[in-house]
Amino acid sequence: MAELHDSQTNILIQDTSFFNKVRVMIRHAWALREEESPLYMLYSHILTAFCETAGDPLDVDRALGCEPQSSFSAPPGTDFDRRIPDFTVMVAFLQDLAVVNRFSPSYRSPVLGFWVEVKPLNCDAIWISDEAQREAQRAVWLHLEQLNLQGLFAFSHFAGDTFYCMLVLGIYFSVFKYSRPAHLPHPTHPRHPSVSHLSHPDSSQGQKRPKRKRSHDVTSHKAQTNAKQAMERKVLSRSIDTPTTLYYCEPIVIEDGKAFNPLFQKALWDIATSRDIDIPFQPSFFTPPPGDYHASEASLEMAYQDFDQFDRDNEQKEQFIRDAIDSDSSTGEDTSGNYYSSARPSDSGATRRTRSQSRDDALSEADLDALDDTDDTNDNTHSNIEDAIPLDFDFNLDRDVNDGGDGNNNNNDDGDDDDDDDEEEGNMWQYPRGRLARGRESRH
Repeated sequence: MAELHDSQTNILIQDTSFFNKVRVMIRHAWALREEESPLYMLYSHILTAFCETAGDPLDVDRALGCEPQSSFSAPPGTDFDRRIPDFTVMVAFLQDLAVVNRFSPSYRSPVLGFWVEVKPLNCDAIWISDEAQREAQRAVWLHLEQLNLQGLFAFSHFAGDTFYCMLVLGIYFSVFKYSRPAHLPHPTHPRHPSVSHLSHPDSSQGQKRPKRKRSHDVTSHKAQTNAKQAMERKVLSRSIDTPTTLYYCEPIVIEDGKAFNPLFQKALWDIATSRDIDIPFQPSFFTPPPGDYHASEASLEMAYQDFDQFDRDNEQKEQFIRDAIDSDSSTGEDTSGNYYSSARPSDSGATRRTRSQSRDDALSEADLDALDDTDDTNDNTHSNIEDAIPLDFDFNLDRDVNDGGDGNNNNNDDGDDDDDDDEEEGNMWQYPRGRLARGRESRH
């Protein structure tokens, strides 16, 4: 039977108990390694415990905490709404009673420590193995675009000139250092959006519905739209310099999960104390052991080589995307509203026809237009529903974008919005391709 601690005023976290849970959570996540969410249990456990070691008991004005699914605001001049990393370690402040929301004049904005993006590592080898580590190294750079966007949004959302991101694949972590782009100013105090800036539909005019597209035209249009959005995300992500790699695919734990890797302890210590947080940390099993621990030159050289190979491979993929966008010119819209550049494709291969398809084929284009107008009339009887909304209605125009939707993230990362304010298509490639930087932070 477990030993009971006679204390009703303290919560004791012993290293044995803590790492027993870590081992259980690692095995649980490995058994479900094709999914990302099981890793959230592991890293919320680790990051929350780390934050508990920070702060003075007499400090009642602020707290270091781990916030899941934080929302990073978009930079000015973009149509992207926000980015949402998996975890954000930040300092929150005790707000004055006069603060009713983040737009209050006396609101104190949080201070970003670092953010963490978690990805699954779906490989047959056990995670604590050379094979699994190499698999993680091959996957790191697939997520660079997402990290760059998160970094760009972080500089728009938080004050500071240097930010740190930790990317985790399975049990392997990498740390990247970002510097504020010269074109992106520090954020100002948030201002409440004005309702007067919102446009309301004119109740005197109906909203005419666009002409119908055939199913294969819709598929082609979506493919071209997705390709263009992917290209715009790449352009936006390149408006921030390629980050400096500080640690590259190092294991978080050693001894079969019975202890932290000293490199992980040192990385947490470095990135948590390098910002203007000024919070003391209590001694714990998160404290780096004595000695000079840092990423090896061989590890950083491998990061450089892997990135270089990824960069060359990515150039070929980008050429394919450019070709997909250029193919849009082969499809034109005729005067009847149909999106065909040649004769209408035959439906002879269809095994089953819907009633609406049979009707459309039996009618002329003029008849279809007439039916569309009839449908529009019916639609317009319901098109002015927003007229009943009062002008002081609190519209929330922000749409959360979960960053886990990129790649094989469950979130997040991102049925992303497109960015119409990026450079014109002819100038989409004006951003220089960054080179991966290698460097060590100052050792503490």
